[in-house]
Amino acid sequence: RRLCPLPVHISPASPRMDGLTIGSRIAVGEDIATVKFVGRVPPTEGEWLGVEWDDATRGKHDGTKDGVAYFSCSHPTGGSFVRPNKISLGTTFIEAVVAKYSSFDRPEPTDLVDSRNQHVPIEIAGSDEMLQRTIHELRSMDLYGCRVRVAGDVSKVPDMLPCLQELFLRHNLLSHWSEIAEIARSLPQLRALHVSDNRLLSPVPALLSGAFSNLVTLFVNNTMLTWAQIAILGPFCPQLKELRACGNNITTLSSECQEGFPVLADVSLSKNSIASWAELSHLAWLPALTQLSLNENRLPDDLTDPATIPVHLTSLAINQNSVADWRTVDVLGRTALTELRIRDAPLVAKERALHARQLLISRLPGVTLLNGSAVAVKEREIAELYYLARYAEAFHAAQADPRAAEAFRAQHPRYDAFCKVYGTPDAPPPPAITLKDHLLTLTVEIPDRPSLELRVPPTVTVGHLRKVIGAKGKLARQANTMGLACRDPQVGWHPVSLLAVESSATDSSCTSLPWVISGLRGPT
Repeated sequence: RRLCPLPVHISPASPRMDGLTIGSRIAVGEDIATVKFVGRVPPTEGEWLGVEWDDATRGKHDGTKDGVAYFSCSHPTGGSFVRPNKISLGTTFIEAVVAKYSSFDRPEPTDLVDSRNQHVPIEIAGSDEMLQRTIHELRSMDLYGCRVRVAGDVSKVPDMLPCLQELFLRHNLLSHWSEIAEIARSLPQLRALHVSDNRLLSPVPALLSGAFSNLVTLFVNNTMLTWAQIAILGPFCPQLKELRACGNNITTLSSECQEGFPVLADVSLSKNSIASWAELSHLAWLPALTQLSLNENRLPDDLTDPATIPVHLTSLAINQNSVADWRTVDVLGRTALTELRIRDAPLVAKERALHARQLLISRLPGVTLLNGSAVAVKEREIAELYYLARYAEAFHAAQADPRAAEAFRAQHPRYDAFCKVYGTPDAPPPPAITLKDHLLTLTVEIPDRPSLELRVPPTVTVGHLRKVIGAKGKLARQANTMGLACRDPQVGWHPVSLLAVESSATDSSCTSLPWVISGLRGPT
């Protein structure tokens, strides 16, 4: 595999290439892609664009053709080469606004006749004047899928959209933060910005000044931004309180930029690839962080220190992670958390829903909201009593051995506290003894036939044993006349007259008995 030796360049002679750069977003029909290469691809003539499709199934390769690596893709079938005349470069922000909000049919002006037979002109919804007034009063605007690529001339935007507070720019052709910043600056009342489902490049700090000063909510889901790139926005978002950065394949939360976001309280990093609790310690620079969502990541059971959790964090969501050890929950119980969401985890997969909730409540003393439901005082009391009863047998069994008792306390760190509040639970009574507990296992060897394994009571008679062997071994005709012999481990085989074992020889410690037919074992 060889790297492409050809220079990457843009041909100014092609109108469709005007303003196109590596990283630009383009559309081909209904599909969207990112430009990764511009140049010639021998032996063909003319310019080609090497693109990585948002939908990886749309491509054919990973950027390598005939052994030459022209570009790289994150998916082995995410890349293709397309001709410039097949692409659409999208539109400007203002063009998309006008197209979206003037696309409905405009009826011809008309009038009505009043009671005095006079013609009265009326204004029809959709007329130019009505359209202008409607846009002027908009507080929320959705330009989903309108192929916005650049800001364009935004000089008229402040007068056209003076009241706009929320802007949806999802699934467009945006790639540069400079274009997003230019749009945001033209909207003085903007409080919420949604730029999810665009493949965005890293922000350039020099181009962000004054763009997001009033922003309170920012959505950058499915943009492939790393956390380090998102952190660059911190100094330019002094009022940001809510940040959504889901589905970006984020693996680490470390960043060189650790300033800004002074009031950021609610962060969602769900559907990423965070695989260690230690990554949360990198969020300590966020002074106001109280809510964190890490659903559908890959968090394991490596949480050992409560100091790993940001000190001000009170709400945590970790649904659909790999948490399988109750000790992870115990550590979370020693933090400032008052709300926890933990569903679809191996930890509780084998528990009934009610029991799982009671176990979680018992191990999380400070949590008042669990999986969206409030934890009442009475519910906590019932849960802790259930916990006491559930592990009472293990608690009493461990008291005879100091090491076992220490291991029990490590697994159940709050058990002693429950005993002080509710009293030490009584030792459970021994289990009821049944006939099944005394059954013996006989291995019966029959010449020229497979051996049999039988379960019989210790008082079985030879006659009954013959019938059972005859039925199981298909020897019913010989049942009454067959000879039986026991194999004594000390003296070998000898005839059987009566198989009867005293009860004292049937406890679980007996592993070898003289009354055997090719091996008699004690009760299972």
